[in-house]
Amino acid sequence: MYKFGVSYNVFDGVELLEDSINQIRNVVDHISIIFQTTSYYDEKLTEKEINIVKSLKNRGLVNDLVFFRLDKSTSIHQNQINKRNQGKRLAQAKGCTHYMTLDCDEFYVTEEFNKLIELHKTNPEIVTYLPLVAYYKDTKYLINSSKYMDGDLYVSGFFPVKYDLVMNFPCGVKVDPTRKVGIKQNNLINILDKSFIKMHHLSYVRKDIFKKIYNAASKLRYGNNIQHFNKVRDAYLNYENENIAISADGHKYNIINIKPEIVLSKYYGFGRK
Repeated sequence: MYKFGVSYNVFDGVELLEDSINQIRNVVDHISIIFQTTSYYDEKLTEKEINIVKSLKNRGLVNDLVFFRLDKSTSIHQNQINKRNQGKRLAQAKGCTHYMTLDCDEFYVTEEFNKLIELHKTNPEIVTYLPLVAYYKDTKYLINSSKYMDGDLYVSGFFPVKYDLVMNFPCGVKVDPTRKVGIKQNNLINILDKSFIKMHHLSYVRKDIFKKIYNAASKLRYGNNIQHFNKVRDAYLNYENENIAISADGHKYNIINIKPEIVLSKYYGFGRK
């Protein structure tokens, strides 16, 4: 009997959490939130944001809510890995055989996510890696994939709970640096195609885009230029008028208007509840 556990790595972007959870709630066995209330750059969440997260547990949308204590003696990336592994250990303790880590701004189409689970039931020893598509300000604005993070990027899907996430990775695929599964057998690694499943990354969909880029772990790549962050925020807020989309690391994104596959209903901001 296989059981599938998911854990959300949470700091900012809590306004997206409920919609993300609702996409997968009915097809997994256990959902937890590993929650930090202070960023890697010492900014604290508001009381409103903390209450939003707590309400998800109180209403039964998640099974467990655990607060994460930062280890200031180690790197941001190692803290992120530790946080994701804490979610793995919790899923394992709850009897899950397979685990997957997500962030607040990551969404899956329910039917595709269910296909992923069925694939792992048929092949229980495999580790999957999933491609992604990314959005800017709204899920009707798709970022041209060739311009996002310099091309194709993958995140880990489900993997057996006997493995941990590690810093080093044996497979020659561009993977999120905090989601590398410590598996030695390359023949068990499955790189999936967008036609099978894709992660919908709402990386640039936020109530407060400045807060997102200022506190992101990825700020290690693009530095701490407040003047530039203000420029990114202004472009974001004025996108419908100016049609200029700028990333935190200075790239200008080519945006494609699409019919949304992901519809936000619980998200606060931009006229939504």
